[in-house]
Amino acid sequence: MTNTNFLPRSQWLTLLRTGISTGAWDFVRQAADAYLAVVPNDLEIRLLQAEALLGLGQPQQAWDIATAVAAADPENRLAHSLRWRALPSDAPLEQRAEIAGALTALGTPPQGAVSPAWGQALRQAYEALAAHDLEAAQQALFPALPGNDHIVLLAVAHLKLVWAQNDWAATLHLARTYHRRWPQALPIRLILAHHLAESGRETESVALLHQAAIDDPAGEVVRRLFGEGHPYQALWAGRLAAPLEIPLPAAVAAALGRNRLPGETAVGADKAAAAASAPTAHAAAPTPAPAPQPRAEDAAAPTPTPRKTPSKPRAAAQPAPNAKPRPRGAASRNKRASAGKKARRAKNRNAQAAHTRAVKAALAETARKIKMPHLADADGRFPVYVVLTTQQGLTQRYGSETTKVILAHLERLVQSVDNRPDWSALLLVADDPTSAREHGVKPVPANDPWAIKRQLAALDEALKRKGSMVGALLIVGGHEVVPFHRLPNPIEDADDVVPSDNPYGALDENYFAPAWPVGRLPGSADGDPGLLLGALRRLIADHSQRREQLPWYRRWWMAWRRRLQGLLQRHPSSLGYTAEIWAEAAKHVFREIGSPKALWASPPLQATALGVLPRARLGYFNLHGLADAPAWYGQRDPSTSPEGAPDYPIALRPEDIPNHGQALEVVFTEACYGAYLDGKTPREAISLRFLEAGTRAFVGATVTAYGAVEPPLAAADLLGHLFWQRLKEGLPAGEALRQAKYLYAREMHQRQGFLDGEDQKTLISFVLYGDPLYQPFATGATLAKGGVLRPRQSVRVQTSHEHVEGDVTQLPPQVVQQVKALAKAYLPGVNGTQMLVAEESLAVDTAAKRKGHKQTRLQRKVVVVTKEVPVASIKHRHFVRVTVDAKGKVLKVSVSR
Repeated sequence: MTNTNFLPRSQWLTLLRTGISTGAWDFVRQAADAYLAVVPNDLEIRLLQAEALLGLGQPQQAWDIATAVAAADPENRLAHSLRWRALPSDAPLEQRAEIAGALTALGTPPQGAVSPAWGQALRQAYEALAAHDLEAAQQALFPALPGNDHIVLLAVAHLKLVWAQNDWAATLHLARTYHRRWPQALPIRLILAHHLAESGRETESVALLHQAAIDDPAGEVVRRLFGEGHPYQALWAGRLAAPLEIPLPAAVAAALGRNRLPGETAVGADKAAAAASAPTAHAAAPTPAPAPQPRAEDAAAPTPTPRKTPSKPRAAAQPAPNAKPRPRGAASRNKRASAGKKARRAKNRNAQAAHTRAVKAALAETARKIKMPHLADADGRFPVYVVLTTQQGLTQRYGSETTKVILAHLERLVQSVDNRPDWSALLLVADDPTSAREHGVKPVPANDPWAIKRQLAALDEALKRKGSMVGALLIVGGHEVVPFHRLPNPIEDADDVVPSDNPYGALDENYFAPAWPVGRLPGSADGDPGLLLGALRRLIADHSQRREQLPWYRRWWMAWRRRLQGLLQRHPSSLGYTAEIWAEAAKHVFREIGSPKALWASPPLQATALGVLPRARLGYFNLHGLADAPAWYGQRDPSTSPEGAPDYPIALRPEDIPNHGQALEVVFTEACYGAYLDGKTPREAISLRFLEAGTRAFVGATVTAYGAVEPPLAAADLLGHLFWQRLKEGLPAGEALRQAKYLYAREMHQRQGFLDGEDQKTLISFVLYGDPLYQPFATGATLAKGGVLRPRQSVRVQTSHEHVEGDVTQLPPQVVQQVKALAKAYLPGVNGTQMLVAEESLAVDTAAKRKGHKQTRLQRKVVVVTKEVPVASIKHRHFVRVTVDAKGKVLKVSVSR
């Protein structure tokens, strides 16, 4: 059923302007409030609202609204005019000059005011731009720029001039620079989004356009810049409308009777006029409109909060001193009126939700067309590369003098990233009061990981007020400098806790799916700063080379030259190495970056026959790892290997990794303890040796890792598959890992409806050592899709809880025999094995617990088979986990790496 009170935007404008022309200020204010409750941020409606507030004698509120609109649309003449009229008499001279200059530049200098010289110059520049005389515009504008870098209107004109000169690189760089300073300015944001789209960077472009459609739903600024038929109109709602629930004052209705709303019949107008002329209480005292919803534009622009000044009550609405008691029907009429108000508010909320859905649908359609559907929920703020460390941790590990050298390198790193057109950067020394105060947060203890996590969330909130966000995090130092989060182990195995960096990338307690990518540069346990300083120098060099975007033909030539060099030198682009026992699962992972036929297996291959690793770009290792041994090991497959072959041959040692210049660029390992660092040096940990040799990004588990033996992939195998997939599409290493974890969680929810203990441990135990922004595929067409996409909202996951019930005597004998047969294939021999049974239940949120709900017990159990096996004279516990349903059917088998 169509609501006849729903008026399109054009009729609302006629209605409000008519109210202003007749002096019906209170009606205009309430009507504007009602419209903005459905369509927030409509710039023109907000200015009419400010006009009404001026008429009601509320200049402060009018000033606040007009200033917010001027911040979003600096070229809006009416916004500056309203600011001038609402300006307090004791306003500073600089403020008066700024508004007078803007009005002069826009063609309406205020009477009796002295305009600054830049206002006259900007007016000449605008006239020259309109006449397409770019040389004259430059001659008028450029002398006015020095000393006036705080005037956003000058920045907009400067950007338009460079844009008109068809200087693509200069326009992009200038738009980036100005957007950082004035993130709420729509002309700057739209020009930046336009150039990003033309250069192939759809990731950032669509996110910026999405926010622009929210901040200017009527599309006034985008049409002014690109014309009525602009290419982005699918993101703007085609028809804006809101319900009219406010009775018209007699003067407004009479004026509308002579000057009807567009599309309204004469009969309808006459009825409205007649209804408004009737002597009713509603005509004397209009029903208050619903309070306007909070607007994103108000949050972005740092303007004072409007004071709530009550409007002057009308005389007709005041009860007489000796008024008689209301009749009995008054209470019921009041109830009906209250119910009507609630219904109108609900209707407004539904209309606003429909408008929001329309914008999101248009954005999703645009994202689908460019084959990037995940952009629909991306946060459009400007990304900041946060470099995090602690003063106390560095000093205790390296001494005060070396700490100064490290901090100097961190400043250089921040500068090199900040010089890039697509990122800004900052250094946060978490426990240093000066550094914390500089970025609007409080210092925290260096040894408290949860305090540092909360500090990062506060930093993101401080950046939000400037239109920016934490886009990526680099932690500098090992766990002695910035401690790992020691999370509870969600499954029954040899690990007490799980060292993790996941919470540093999360805004809330949900650390399974981080909001931004996190990388860490660890150091050597012996206190030698060479490992850390060497990695920092490589990062500085990498980012310094990315300062400017190369033309497409240069990118194409560099990609082709690299490929040609690889063919001539016969270097493979990737290298894969697996334990023989689970080669089938490893082949499915490795095929994302190489041919499964080229995958090495141990046995028969061993470190003594390997020499050093050959040159390649990407390395995938699915081998055994130990916490207390430096090497990685293979494992024999009894069904294929000859008798007498070693069960656990040494497959790779730190000394097998070549020196600088020949190391793998990116490494992903499934080895248990592949990223374990406690007390390790590069001679004692393959992960640190890779970093020392020049590897830019190393991904591994800090504790016991699990994987499948054959498809379908699970645990570390599935995560590795998704990581290589996203990295190959051009994402930075940190973002590839972040998105892989998100896609992993989504996949397991689709398979089983929740994350079980193995899934949870996989997501929190895998960390990145190296630069989260490193892109091995940063040349060629993939560069266009290499941005970081931060989700607008935290991803919610359902998790299960695992607790040990006891031994296997409670299971049916046939299930026990089936599990033993599976374990025998992966654990050498059957003697010395232990079997436990764990029960799973679904966790519920806190709200559900308060209501007395209990955890849901799952109709499945996990049988954990463990055995101590000798590996290189070290006894190591290996695990096989078999998940069965209530009927004894095997659902999943995973083996520790």
